[in-house]
Amino acid sequence: SFDPTDDTQTEQALLAGLMPLRADDNDLVVWASDQTTYSKDSNFYWNSVQALYVADLAALKLSREAEAALVGESVADVTAPMALNVIKGILADCRRLKLIAPSDDAPLGYRNLKVTVNGPVVEVSVEIKLAGLIYFVAINFKVSQVTSTASG
Repeated sequence: SFDPTDDTQTEQALLAGLMPLRADDNDLVVWASDQTTYSKDSNFYWNSVQALYVADLAALKLSREAEAALVGESVADVTAPMALNVIKGILADCRRLKLIAPSDDAPLGYRNLKVTVNGPVVEVSVEIKLAGLIYFVAINFKVSQVTSTASG
């Protein structure tokens, strides 16, 4: 009996902790709300199904491609600078695919990249800037009255 076109029912479902689906203006099925727990805190990552999904895609891409490029190679051939270049290439592809995006504090879409070769293990540490969707457009404008002055 749930009607996703009924805003009241959708709001009640959201307040009950459910994540209902509804058709958008183009008849595509979308989440009525991307937010999972904003009633508890305002974490942009943990509260967004979309953010979790995009971050998972980026992590999976980085993991799979780094393993494909480096696992099985000789420690004599895999230096930290060489592995760093591999990771930078994968992250550049993440940016091309719009999984990550430039930020004022990370023009390449990531920062604090560190690669360490420690025996048979290549350790990678990086902070990515997630490329999510725009949720809102906040417009702030002021209305004032017309004034006119003349002197002669």
